[in-house]
Amino acid sequence: MTIDHKEQASITSVDDLSSAVRYVLETTHAIAACPFHLDVSFFMGDEAAETHAFIRAKKLVRSDDKTWEGKALRQEFRRQLNEAADGCCPHCTQDKPLR
Repeated sequence: MTIDHKEQASITSVDDLSSAVRYVLETTHAIAACPFHLDVSFFMGDEAAETHAFIRAKKLVRSDDKTWEGKALRQEFRRQLNEAADGCCPHCTQDKPLR
């Protein structure tokens, strides 16, 4: 599966590794962004989606007509998946009123 130029244009910046990785993680449903806390993403627990996201990220073409190196991609994937909350937004669970 290749990513066409129209889809690639919807990414904030393919030249920014962090944005590109977040885009493929979200669009493959490996992570989800909290609709109430935009700075929070949470891990969906789907290893197949993570693999799919990595394969898609390897195919992204930057403005210099090059693709991202595997080592840089793996480090950024690891960073973002480690930062992602497990299953739900921690802020939303804190905000729930006690009964």
